Amino acid sequence: MKSFYSSRETIEKKCCSKHWKVRESVAKSIATPAEFLERLSHDHVALVRAKVAKNPTTSSETLEKLAKDEDERVREEVARNTNTPDEILKLLANDSSYYVRLGICYNVGARLETLKELQFDKKKDIGTAATRMMNRKINKE
Repeated sequence: MKSFYSSRETIEKKCCSKHWKVRESVAKSIATPAEFLERLSHDHVALVRAKVAKNPTTSSETLEKLAKDEDERVREEVARNTNTPDEILKLLANDSSYYVRLGICYNVGARLETLKELQFDKKKDIGTAATRMMNRKINKE
């Protein structure tokens, strides 16, 4: 039991580190508890927030907040995260960022309805990528 508490204390210290690379390493670890990922989702360094968004253990609630982040790299990682709920992906399908919309097309967790919407994106290569992912999903079924 002591090792659990000491590792928790270590994570706590790393979350508060003045070095963003240390906080980034905590944010990308799948062993980081949800409460620390939530805390790091408010980090002032966008790359730390992006690692939280990319982490497959990040909660839906935290992903929903990060989907509204000002930095497009953060929103792109939310779009690519296979655990992002489809309601969030549907919102991101209308994002102003090309890379966020394209990220959804590479997300194997995206539903067909969301991908269908992206087939008609103003950027042709997003439509092509959405069609490819749709075909991939249909052929798996």
